[in-house]
Amino acid sequence: MDLGDQADEAWLLSVQRKLYQWSRKHPEDSYRDLWNWITDIRNLRCAWRKIALNKGHRTAGVDGMTVAEIRVAMGMELFLEQLRGDLKRHRDSPRIKTDC
Repeated sequence: MDLGDQADEAWLLSVQRKLYQWSRKHPEDSYRDLWNWITDIRNLRCAWRKIALNKGHRTAGVDGMTVAEIRVAMGMELFLEQLRGDLKRHRDSPRIKTDC
């Protein structure tokens, strides 16, 4: 794991810790800033690494693409930036691959 990966993981752990502590102090309140944390590029990179390293990484997702195909077609960073933009614009439907 490089320093960028470690920084992303540390950030995610701090967010999880804050959410846990806040929820313990305010059990009846709702979360207001969760969407910004979910769509944060650091969170998306952490999710990508988990998916890319799990044993099903060679299985295509609902969009018909595998991790390797995404890396070759556009690279992880561009893919995650596009995903982040789609999520921010609430266009979070999968992009279905049409050339089967």
